[in-house]
Amino acid sequence: CNLAVNAFCVEIVTVPEVNGLVATFNVLSAVLRRTGQLLELPLLVVTQTGLVLVGFTGALVVSGGKEWQRSDMVVFGWVLAFLVLALLLFNLAASVNIKVSRLPVILSAVNFGAQVDHDKAYVVGTMSAGDVGLKMYNVRIDRLAILKVTYYGIAVLGVMLPQIV
Repeated sequence: CNLAVNAFCVEIVTVPEVNGLVATFNVLSAVLRRTGQLLELPLLVVTQTGLVLVGFTGALVVSGGKEWQRSDMVVFGWVLAFLVLALLLFNLAASVNIKVSRLPVILSAVNFGAQVDHDKAYVVGTMSAGDVGLKMYNVRIDRLAILKVTYYGIAVLGVMLPQIV
């Protein structure tokens, strides 16, 4: 998706006129919508797996006593690696959405030679009106959503961890 958004940005800058940009933007929007639908379940599995792994690792750390064994450190390292990779995955999805949100601004900055270009205003309005981007269960994946999921996951762990141990 990142490459598709980049290709559309290149097309915006290189085409001599606005004709055809709406159709290309509709295709890009459909690709992003379909990709978001296909990624909903895997992303949900990644978030829930991360939550379970953090909970089990927290229970292992709390109930393990004062001395950490080598196996505890290995488990902690794998869980930490999983969480970092999951955050990187969601950050990449958020960066695609940030690029998509900047498309109308890029199109507005390009001069097609006319003083008042009504076609360009129409295309910018079409781009701005649609809520295009990668979504997970109709929630746009952005950095604020990642922060909220992380915060709520930590809150749930804070409530559940004392009950597990």
